[in-house]
Amino acid sequence: MAILDCLLFKPDHKAHTNPCDYKVVPQEIFIQSGSESLCAWHFRSKNPRAILVQFHGNAENLTSHAPYVGWMAEHDIEVLAFDYAGYGQSSGKPSVRQALGDCHSVYEFTKKVATEKNIPLVTLGQSIGSQFLIPTLAALPTQRLPKLVILEGSFPSARKLSVKILQNSIPIKWVSALLSKLVSEQVKAEDHIASVETRFLFIHSEEDQIVPVDLGMELYGLVPESRATTWKLAQGLHLKGFTSEFPENRSRLIEFFKAEL
Repeated sequence: MAILDCLLFKPDHKAHTNPCDYKVVPQEIFIQSGSESLCAWHFRSKNPRAILVQFHGNAENLTSHAPYVGWMAEHDIEVLAFDYAGYGQSSGKPSVRQALGDCHSVYEFTKKVATEKNIPLVTLGQSIGSQFLIPTLAALPTQRLPKLVILEGSFPSARKLSVKILQNSIPIKWVSALLSKLVSEQVKAEDHIASVETRFLFIHSEEDQIVPVDLGMELYGLVPESRATTWKLAQGLHLKGFTSEFPENRSRLIEFFKAEL
């Protein structure tokens, strides 16, 4: 693992929310990923229009990320939120290799659920989650791809993001450039996204203080226009655009689902 790979993973084991906090109470399940057991919350719907699986960002655990998606179950979208190895109640330790394996295992689990229920599958990659999701999808045959891929607060590669962050914190260019080279090049959505032949929705807040919006637009530019839609949200910090304080964004997304799924 590269020296600065530790910056990619910031898990904790706190309960930021509990299942009873949600209008649709999720079922806690565990999904096998190699030798590890991954904790997941399954928000079920009586008459689901689709099922969405969330590949969350690098910090905390699913109990802090589930509020971004759990509300969708109130609108006929089933949701699966899960933790990578080493996060929350999932066993093991996080690494790039392990996270990629986790994404594959969870995707296959959710794909099976979607097939059994005869409903479309939607994937949501948030921040670093997009970097693990895209290579996972690129390895699949076209007929096994999801109906829709949503990328929120995404970026072309971990190294490009690190360059932006380091340039802001270390004004000496050669120092920031040197440090950025220590970040793993295993995490590069930009190398795989063009081969994922399905519909994309790119979402990025113009107020994002962690991932600059221009990095999200750079990744968007690698997908043919005929298969990609982009939304720039005027409000909301990093990955905060669909919290309860922005009901208009939630309504917009549900209407998009009705049109696309």
